[in-house]
Amino acid sequence: KDLGKLNEAEKCTRKAIQLDPSFAEAFYNLGGILVKLGNLIEATLYTVKAIKIKPNYADAYLNLGVISRVLGNLYKAKLFTLKAIKIKPNFGEAYFNLGAILKDLGKTEESMVYLKKSLEIQPNLANSYCLIGSIHQQKLDLEKAIESYKKALEIKPDLIEARVNLEHVYRTAIPNWHLPMMNDISRNNSYLAAIKCAVKKSQFVLEIGTGSGLLAMMAVDAGAENVVTCEVSKPIAEVAESIIAKNGYAKN
Repeated sequence: KDLGKLNEAEKCTRKAIQLDPSFAEAFYNLGGILVKLGNLIEATLYTVKAIKIKPNYADAYLNLGVISRVLGNLYKAKLFTLKAIKIKPNFGEAYFNLGAILKDLGKTEESMVYLKKSLEIQPNLANSYCLIGSIHQQKLDLEKAIESYKKALEIKPDLIEARVNLEHVYRTAIPNWHLPMMNDISRNNSYLAAIKCAVKKSQFVLEIGTGSGLLAMMAVDAGAENVVTCEVSKPIAEVAESIIAKNGYAKN
């Protein structure tokens, strides 16, 4: 299964069940394999069978919750997931799934509570950070969304959803006119000439709205002893800080 050979995995697991019809874990595993193969109805039947053999099987209840959510049965999904948590109170993945279900139900505040709980139990649940990011994004709290998506990608760099969402947030956070303005050579040359006329050696310069940090660096080249520059957009400010440092101006 982990190697992606799902048809072989299905065949072997069915053989295990044939050899031992009371093997709850085999029924549970077959349910998981069938989910990946897109056979949700049969996956449900085998997962229920696992629970009949092993009534307090938290992972199987969680799987039923996942299947129900995919099928669009959100209230059933919630009930199954709550059952998994009742059996296994420190079940981080179950808290994540409950958070996802509640978000689907439009209960974002309640969803956030359970997602944070999942991270208290399992701090490296990248999917929880990703979903928290999407809630912040939905509320237009873009700085917190970026922070959450970045954390998700630190844990799991190949988490496509987090990467795509992060890029979307950056596009939203950075105005459309910003990049063409930065690449306006005529404008930039005019600013350079003006700054050279205005800035005297050993002066202190305050730049408001740094963008890429270009004008602040021009001020240093014009002779300013110290330059303080500020930016209201945190994503732009972070990029400017990086550009200024890479060009050797961080100490100015």
